[in-house]
Formats: sequence, C-alpha cells, structure tokens
Amino acid sequence: MGDLIPNPPPSVLRLFFKMGGTIVVFAGFLFAIFSLVGHFVLLDAERFETDGRNSNAMVTRKRIEEGRDSEGNRELTYYLGLSYVTQRKEEIRVDRSVSRNKYRDTNVGDEIEIRYLASAPRRTEITPGEYRNGARILSLVSLAIGLVWLWLVWLIGGWAVAAVRARRYGRAENVQVHNVRATSTKVNDRPRYRLIWYDSNGMMGQSLQRRKSGFRSLVKGDVITIYHCLNYTWWAVDVGLR
Repeated sequence: MGDLIPNPPPSVLRLFFKMGGTIVVFAGFLFAIFSLVGHFVLLDAERFETDGRNSNAMVTRKRIEEGRDSEGNRELTYYLGLSYVTQRKEEIRVDRSVSRNKYRDTNVGDEIEIRYLASAPRRTEITPGEYRNGARILSLVSLAIGLVWLWLVWLIGGWAVAAVRARRYGRAENVQVHNVRATSTKVNDRPRYRLIWYDSNGMMGQSLQRRKSGFRSLVKGDVITIYHCLNYTWWAVDVGLR
C-alpha cells in the first residue's frame, strides 16, 4: 500500500478539497452572485422611489413566449404590451413580462396604473414596490445561502483540520479491512467507494471516497494503518504518514 500513501502528506487545504471543498466554493459563488444581483435590484428600487413617476397605461396586446429552462422543461413567459404618455408628453410603447395571474386578469384595452423612471421612461413597475420586494427576497435568499456556506466552511474545514491533527498527534493503530462499500455518489455514472474498518473500540471508520481502483487489491482482512482523533479515525492513505 506504500504506493498509495501521498508523499509529502497533504496539506489542510488539499484535504479540504478532497473532503468536498468544491461544494464550499460553489456555495460561496452562489452567495456572491445573489448578493450582487440583490444589490443592483435594491439600487433600482431606490431609483423608482426617488425618480419614479405614476402614469396610466393602456394594454395594447398580450403574448406568451415559450422556451426551455436549464433542465429542458417547457417554460412560458407572459407579456403585456403597454402604451402610456410621460409627464414630458413622450408616448412610450413597451412589452413587460408579468406574472401568470396578472396576465390572466388583464385584457386588451384595460387601463392599468404603472410607475416609470423619469430618467429612463421605458423602465416600469407594474406592481407598486416590485423592485423593493424583489430586493427583499434576494437578500433573504443570500442570507440563507451565506449561512449554509458558513456551516460548510466550519464542517468541512473542521474535518480537514482534524485529519491533520490525527496524522500529527493521534494514536496510530493497525486494523483489518471490513469491506469496500459503494456510496450513493456517482461521477460519470460510476459509483464512488469507501473503505470500511472497525477500530479496537468497535467504532466503525471509513475512508474518503475514491474510485474502486483507488483501493487497489484491498480485501476483507487486510491490515491498514489508521490514526485516531477524538471520535474519528482516519486512514493513513487519505491523510498521509506522519
């Protein structure tokens, strides 16, 4: 098994990514994107509050646009054609996407109240405060994603630190392989596997996920080295030799 043991031993950062750090990076990316979008929507909301003007718009047409979402499912977008006159006597015609209920409840020829930007009269709010509500929703989503991101940093970062502490200071023990078990995780439609063992206290331990070939010819009864750290044990091949 010596050819499997990493040399030099992996750092905390490398172990962090081996234990799922990519998920942490992805969650952090989502948090940044939602926060950025929410910030710009909030700026728009403030513009409508300071630069917004009320007007009555005539519904000139209705249309439905069909498309596909990222998963290939059918997706419908509803539009109302609006015609209105600004305070500067400019006649504006725009198509605005609306909710399904708003589309269903509105008929061609109806007059609806809107709010437009004096500095950009083609930008409108059909529902009062819709940008403010959108910013509020995005801030809540950002907060939820941020909390998940922090929890993942704490969880996976804690695993990586514990693994390094086990390698440096933990009690070493030779144990027998119990089995190699397939996990529910698949990469390129192939399952990942974990090595399973029981230590001298009868506590089950498991390796990090690998392809089955990553365990070479290990079978039940083979002897491996593990390190203890609190309630966890770590395989020397995963964390390196001290």
